[in-house]
Amino acid sequence: MEKFEALYLNVILPEKEGKKPVLEQCVDFFKSNKGFHRLLQLIKDKCESLGRIGGSVKLAVLDTEEKEAFTGFFGRDYLKSQETRILLSEFQKAIDNSRFAGISIPKLLEGYFESPVIARKDRLIRYENVKNDFFIDIMLLYENTKAEEWLLDIFTQKGNAYITLLTGYNEAKMELGSTSIGGRYLLPKSGGEKSSPFSSKRCDENIACFAKNGSSNSLRCFNELEELLYNDLTAVCEALIELPFQVKEFRSMPVFAAEITKDPHAFDIETRMGKLLQYAVAWLFDRSIPSSPQERAELFYQAGLMIDDLSNQVLCCGFTAYVDEAEHTGWSGFRDKWQTVSMPLASISQTDKITAPGGRVIVVENPSIFSILTEKGREKETALVCTFGQPNLAVYVLLDMAVKNGSKLYYSGDMDPEGLLIADKLKSRYGEKLELICYSLDIYNNSISNVSLSSSRLKQMKNINNPLLRRIADAIAETGKAAYQEAFASHIGF
Repeated sequence: MEKFEALYLNVILPEKEGKKPVLEQCVDFFKSNKGFHRLLQLIKDKCESLGRIGGSVKLAVLDTEEKEAFTGFFGRDYLKSQETRILLSEFQKAIDNSRFAGISIPKLLEGYFESPVIARKDRLIRYENVKNDFFIDIMLLYENTKAEEWLLDIFTQKGNAYITLLTGYNEAKMELGSTSIGGRYLLPKSGGEKSSPFSSKRCDENIACFAKNGSSNSLRCFNELEELLYNDLTAVCEALIELPFQVKEFRSMPVFAAEITKDPHAFDIETRMGKLLQYAVAWLFDRSIPSSPQERAELFYQAGLMIDDLSNQVLCCGFTAYVDEAEHTGWSGFRDKWQTVSMPLASISQTDKITAPGGRVIVVENPSIFSILTEKGREKETALVCTFGQPNLAVYVLLDMAVKNGSKLYYSGDMDPEGLLIADKLKSRYGEKLELICYSLDIYNNSISNVSLSSSRLKQMKNINNPLLRRIADAIAETGKAAYQEAFASHIGF
């Protein structure tokens, strides 16, 4: 009876008399007086923290509007107060003693902030449930695919990809308790459909449909940031499924990105999609996350994607290439005339096999040394490669193919910190398939330059692992000077 009486007095009667309901009047009153805003915010925070109505809130440094508002509402002089503590029971009593009698604190807060008052622990539970539904819906789209396996791994291992996704989701999450009206809605894909899952219609036009179905699999409301995250993640899943290595092809990364997303720069490393795709491909091949552009290019090449297929080149001489077991006439032409060629990665990727005459390849760091050795290589039927300092992907792909087809590599470079690191990396990669040449203390001591090395450069050598190179590094650390390849070129034997 009491509930009906309150309903009659606060809602039915005002409506009959053409007045606003009492709750609406109450909300209007507090919204029209800025002096109550901080108090109501503190009360809301208190209720959500406790999970109930109780306790008190403290307001420090009261401003003039607050002093005047409190004095009028509580019937006590606050005009000379600098701070105050207000019991929530006191606030409720003041409401009941006003023309808004019967309006509870939770109802006032809900109307004032236009969202329900949810206990913090309940808010966290709800957040987890909504978040899990968000990602589970995406997993369901890619059921029984590598994309689903990757997503499951993300949420099991909670690595870099998980952090990226969680950060994106937290940035995009809706205010919990809101109806999400005004956001876009998502319809699930069906039958392997790969078109964009988002409609241009507005969610508020379809709330009835959502209410009727009552399932996250039938309709989901998203704000704009959530939509972006959803599109990013589904695009990466599509890319993971469509990687060209699966059909033994190579594709330009920008072209591949445009096919998946209509944006050639979608998978650039600076973007969220680019980072996620990198994590996905690293997971697929069980490799560590790349720490340099070179490692990233190599990772994607393994997946059939070329980040820089034309400007990424290798200077070489003496190689034979095959396509479908037939000699590639272009490569053969350069080999027959023993001409140097700067071969782009795109051309290397279009071959099926690459061999070296005599099964020997000499690799040098400097182009001047490469030029000196070219004619000698012809006489000895030994192929040559120049790295121009740090080897790029084209260098590695060419050497990988040569080694795969039985060639042995011989490497010589500068005896300085950078050169030793190159040698150490190549030796680590190719093991017994690569022999280090001209790395002796005698050659170093007889070829020392007058150029002093900075302490920062010398520190780079601490990461050198090969024992032979380690001895050279110790000698360089002692003298503080390098020995350059040009000074011991005559020692590079065939």
